[in-house]
Amino acid sequence: MTRRLWVMVCLCCLVGLAAVAPAVGATERCRAVGGQKVCLTDVTVTTDELVVNQTATVKVTLENRGEQVTTSRVTMNTAGPNNTTRIVPIGRPQLQPGESTTITQPVSGETPGTHGVQVLVVSSDGTHRFDISEIKYVEVLAEPPTELGGRIDRTELSLGVLLLALVGAGATGYRYFGPKTDPDETE
Repeated sequence: MTRRLWVMVCLCCLVGLAAVAPAVGATERCRAVGGQKVCLTDVTVTTDELVVNQTATVKVTLENRGEQVTTSRVTMNTAGPNNTTRIVPIGRPQLQPGESTTITQPVSGETPGTHGVQVLVVSSDGTHRFDISEIKYVEVLAEPPTELGGRIDRTELSLGVLLLALVGAGATGYRYFGPKTDPDETE
């Protein structure tokens, strides 16, 4: 086998492994229980940073991908920075096959630190899990930040370049149209 062929075979194996590896380690998220299957299609938190006593909203979108009318229990599990956990029931929607719905739940930041939020969908009797969301993190600050935020971004750089261009154009115009200092140039 030539060196070039050997490199190509190794490269193809690595690409194939990279394509298959995520599927091997992944767990099935949305599971069917008989003819019932309720899936989380979207879970969002309105902000990832709060100040103590401010409120954010968790928005959960569900879809019945099963063959039967299904009533499910939707709960939100929270974990605080001091290993405090809470389970908050946020809804018991009844969905027709193919129907979707959105549920919202306010969450308040009471303790400074990083908090985790995860949504769980189970059967109405709580015996079967349909789906579980990724963990969403919310940082709760003791006080609001006092400095201007973050690094310089493209918008600020563009504004700076525009300002420099305007100053340059103004200086050029002043030099061309401004007062004449040479006595020969006066009219």
